[in-house]
Amino acid sequence: MTAAPRIKAKAPPASGSRQLFVGPAGCGKSEKLLQLFEERLALENPLDPLSYFIVASQEHAERVIKILILRGSAGFFSNRITTLDDLIEKAFEVPNPPAASNLTKIAIVRRLLAENSSTYFEAIHDKPGFLNLILNLITELKDHCWSAENLRKEMARLKKLEPDSALKYEALADIYERYNAALRQLGLRDRRDTLGIYLEQKKAKNLKPLSFHTLCFDGFFDFTPLQKECVAELVALSQKSAAALTWDLSRAGVFEPVSVTQKMFIEMGFVPVATESALPRFFVPGLEHISRNLFSASSVPVACAEEVIDWFEAPDPETEAEMIARRILTFISEKQFRPSQIAILCRSVRAHRALFEAVLRRFDIPFHVHERERLSESEWIQTAARLVRLFREDWKKDDFLGFLRSSFVLRFGAAAKDERALHAFEGWCWRKGVRAGAGSWKTALEPENQKPDPGEAAARELLNVFSVLETEWRKAQTTGAWTVFFKRILYRDFGMLECLQEQSGDAGFQHEFHAPARFEKILDEMERASDGQKSAQTGFDQFADDFLRLVDLDLFSLPYLNQNAVQIYDVSLARQKEYDVVFVAGLAEKEFPQMVREEALLSDWERRLIRGSESGSAGGLPSYGLPERKARQQLEKYLFYLAMTRARRHLCVSHARRDSEGKPVLRSFYLEELAACFQKGFKPFIKKDTQPYPLPEEIRTRQDLRLSTIGILFNPWECLPEESFLKVLLDEAWQEPAARVSLRKALGEDMAKLVSGQILERPPFHLSAPSPTRLESFARCSYRYFAERILKLQVTEEDTRARNQGSIMHGVLEDFFKSPWRSLKEEEVELRIDELLKTWAPQYPLDLGPYQKDLALFEMKTILSRFLKHELERLQNTPFQPRHFEYEIPKDQPITLESGNVRIKLQGKIDRIDVDEAGGSFVISDYKRSKNFKKSELEKGTSLQLPLYLLAVAKILNLKPLGGQLLNLKEAKSPTGFYHQSIEGPRDKMSDGEFNQVLDRALRFSARYLDELEQGKIAVAPRDCADNCSFSPLCRIEKWKLPEIAEKIRAEDKKLGF
Repeated sequence: MTAAPRIKAKAPPASGSRQLFVGPAGCGKSEKLLQLFEERLALENPLDPLSYFIVASQEHAERVIKILILRGSAGFFSNRITTLDDLIEKAFEVPNPPAASNLTKIAIVRRLLAENSSTYFEAIHDKPGFLNLILNLITELKDHCWSAENLRKEMARLKKLEPDSALKYEALADIYERYNAALRQLGLRDRRDTLGIYLEQKKAKNLKPLSFHTLCFDGFFDFTPLQKECVAELVALSQKSAAALTWDLSRAGVFEPVSVTQKMFIEMGFVPVATESALPRFFVPGLEHISRNLFSASSVPVACAEEVIDWFEAPDPETEAEMIARRILTFISEKQFRPSQIAILCRSVRAHRALFEAVLRRFDIPFHVHERERLSESEWIQTAARLVRLFREDWKKDDFLGFLRSSFVLRFGAAAKDERALHAFEGWCWRKGVRAGAGSWKTALEPENQKPDPGEAAARELLNVFSVLETEWRKAQTTGAWTVFFKRILYRDFGMLECLQEQSGDAGFQHEFHAPARFEKILDEMERASDGQKSAQTGFDQFADDFLRLVDLDLFSLPYLNQNAVQIYDVSLARQKEYDVVFVAGLAEKEFPQMVREEALLSDWERRLIRGSESGSAGGLPSYGLPERKARQQLEKYLFYLAMTRARRHLCVSHARRDSEGKPVLRSFYLEELAACFQKGFKPFIKKDTQPYPLPEEIRTRQDLRLSTIGILFNPWECLPEESFLKVLLDEAWQEPAARVSLRKALGEDMAKLVSGQILERPPFHLSAPSPTRLESFARCSYRYFAERILKLQVTEEDTRARNQGSIMHGVLEDFFKSPWRSLKEEEVELRIDELLKTWAPQYPLDLGPYQKDLALFEMKTILSRFLKHELERLQNTPFQPRHFEYEIPKDQPITLESGNVRIKLQGKIDRIDVDEAGGSFVISDYKRSKNFKKSELEKGTSLQLPLYLLAVAKILNLKPLGGQLLNLKEAKSPTGFYHQSIEGPRDKMSDGEFNQVLDRALRFSARYLDELEQGKIAVAPRDCADNCSFSPLCRIEKWKLPEIAEKIRAEDKKLGF
């Protein structure tokens, strides 16, 4: 249920008293508001603020102030340009009770969840993600004017409609009630309760309402219901009001949230005024055409505007950022734009911030990121947090060593920090193998009468210092005592402020300078939230948990030092900004537009059931229904429109084909809407995977020069300039020592080769009887084989978990087919799967929490059920029936396979052998979680299991091989593989000669790989480079060279007769 604002115009407003300037981007709406506001400023007493210019953000307010100063406005007017939230606090001033800060709210909710009066959320109440969900829900309920009483009634109604979720509804109502009660107990209020309290006091005639002359609203396109009520009350208190809204009637159905906002203003008595600019904001027709035609059904494509719009498609995000940086340098050096005239917009700055900061610094481009800083990213505060975690989480080695190593720690009590002693202590830790536990550290110390370890003295002294500190700290019983002791040991015992004082002139330390102030603010907030009394009893663990959580959530802003810098914004924050040159980056699907997911606590279905009420909240405010999440998709489209209309002279859009992990991504489908504004000539400039280096015409820095020269030498067929120009490039690049090393590498072969006989004779290299799986691993990527099979580096938890899930499902399928299965009914199959999962799951631990483990088991059950339903139907229509399961060729009794001069021994385990008893033939079936057979892998020599097992089983069982197939468990479709022409059913058949050639080719490939392995050839040349490789952090393979590598491998295979 969506209600209209409670306050409407009670009588027709005076002519021109309420105006809504409406039009597309760049048509002069804000200019109209500024003129109106300036006229009013000239008539008012500057000390009697009767008129306000209201904007969406503090940055926008500062910008309006600068504009008015440049236009010659005089007087004390800066306090009249404010944000909506600030004006609400001024206009609806409620001195008592004071508003709770965000940190106080977090502490309250955390304590409420720790008490956990409901059993519904018992298993997850202490998870950080759940705390965020509850905080967001409380904020949303306040934004929709829900009182605790109204929510309790609505949840009681939902329990009747959805009885299965009754416990959840009861728990949510209880949390909301206790949150409001906790605020009252502390003598505080939620900031969003301000309007309700004000209206109650106004009704009781306990205050004299303010009155305004003129209110101007600029930069708004969407309001929460609470904001609508506030705006309605403000407008009712004003003589004259005006608002600007970027909106176009021709796209009314496209920008639904903006249509709702326009309707809201009209219901308040605003009169729409169509706006056309006398001074066009856009200096080029192409950008104005975008403003008037993007997302419009009546758009008529015009000629391509490449001179004012660039479209970059890069292989990866880093290359995308580099292309943007080079283009920025072009605008600055060749077109004489100042850095402050250029902006980079992203849907989410946080997702791109680190990359853009690194790339722009590399290109010496000044920039400023308009985003609040995370306190948790401060090394100073992380050092303080490590000390808390050390005592909270039982003396973990990483926390201990991390704190000791920190450059902010200058001493330990009375003793100065001794780096040599620290190194000795660290060595002692590794030798003793201590990982955690206060008792384990003390146990590791040798008796004093024995000859000590070299780091023993340092260990004994440090452990003594920190043990005493922990004992004294835990003696405290109140939050006030905790905080006093915490500050004392950081400042006095460890000297953590002194290092900052020494670095006071370093701009790179700006983030760290603000950390101590935020640290003290957090401790102050914790004292305020501890039941309102400094003497409130608490435990150290609770104090530590609250502190660490607040550090993780705290945000703050840094002062804006460099005015002449490229500006980097979120799109929503830049909605009232205009720049001569605008880059819109990261235009990938699921990023812009962002993927909209249902809210975890209340689904869209439940939100549709929730009804608001006309009254019952404080001040007589109505409760509004909660919106569905899918409605946010319309907002994404509007934000894209705003991003495309921020440029005055030049627009550049860009996206990458792969994300930062190398996974393929699709470009935003909004780009097709942009392209539809122009004729077919408007296409992206595509940076090839084989050209991550700058082309000669893109060279802007010395590093570009080196990279371009090396890139040309690596790929002369891609971009070979004239001989004279290439000579200039080589001469310039050769001046740098680093470039000379790279140039030599470019002209040599990139291969790691082991030559030690002692190493090559060891089993990882000298394999008497390898398995096809091991040979396949080497074939796909010998570098990965070296890391995983020889160095035995640890893989990620996700890889281990996926491997264990595969083993569980293999075991279930083995036991299922070994027992009588043909007569089972569908429900009996389900029960059998449940039984087998209970048997096999404990054998392969998934290392997951209870709920995650249940979800994983449910997923496996679903996959197996769907697969077996399809597989059992398929087996009824084929002569090949499962006969052998997990068929093993033992390591001590390997099978010898021969073909001409090729002879290898083989071991392994085959998932399933399906036999046609009548025909004396068989098919190999291999289970795969989600993989299908690819014929190209046979050609590349990376698919060896099926051919080799066909040869082995044919020799062992004396049966005729007719095919190998992969059974995709997840897709539950027909098998995919390769088959002999005599088999019935499958379509991908081969003639007798082709089929035997595949088997022979696989045998020869295997012998070749075995020979390379025994010689220790670890070529940086994968035949099949995995997208999600666990060893990518140490990989030497440059992804952009993969097409070139593949071409070289094909040429070499052809030369060797493959």
